Amino acid sequence: MMLPTYNRTNGICDGCLDRTDSGLTRFGELVVDECNRVGLLLDCTHIGRRASLEIIARSAAPVVFSHSNARALVENPRNIDDEQIRACAARGGVIGLAPWGPLVLKAGKTVQPPLDDFIDHIDYVAQLTGSADHIGIGTDMSLGTYPDHEHDPWGEPAWPAVADTYGQLITTDVRSPLRALDGFSNYTHVTNLIDRLGARGYSDTDIGKILGENYLRVFAQVWK
Repeated sequence: MMLPTYNRTNGICDGCLDRTDSGLTRFGELVVDECNRVGLLLDCTHIGRRASLEIIARSAAPVVFSHSNARALVENPRNIDDEQIRACAARGGVIGLAPWGPLVLKAGKTVQPPLDDFIDHIDYVAQLTGSADHIGIGTDMSLGTYPDHEHDPWGEPAWPAVADTYGQLITTDVRSPLRALDGFSNYTHVTNLIDRLGARGYSDTDIGKILGENYLRVFAQVWK
């Protein structure tokens, strides 16, 4: 699985934090074709809106957003809009929703987001796409090893804020459990997620799809 770019524009396509939204380059079109040929799953998280839509349209295989949430619920440049969600689902892909605090923190809230605020994103995508068939979980967690991002020695561009508000209100420590959710801050808490999904009315079958079966379906379609 490959991210064609990470936040900033490169020779393949635009990143979601850059100023432009010009989509895939001509070289990027060849990259999509080659990924399809060799069986490499394309991941549209961290890339620009237009680029993601052009990748979805060009790819002969499903693609995923491995760790992005619904922008309709939380306005964050790392989250994705309804058109991106619908397009990914329409081609058989998966939206891996992310229990990462900065992508779940609702406007006006000042404390660590609870698990139920994350499940609101699952509900939103299920209602938007009509089923749980295109939902996954992309935790973006680590077991205390998440690295500090190195800065460009020539000067850091003024990227749009993804986690600044979260850092001011809750924590800037990228390895802190406070960077995830209250109730889902490590992998053992997946049982809390299962319980809350059941309480929201999701069947065991749909919970199984969300926890990994949808991803397995896409892997089987894409990988050679």
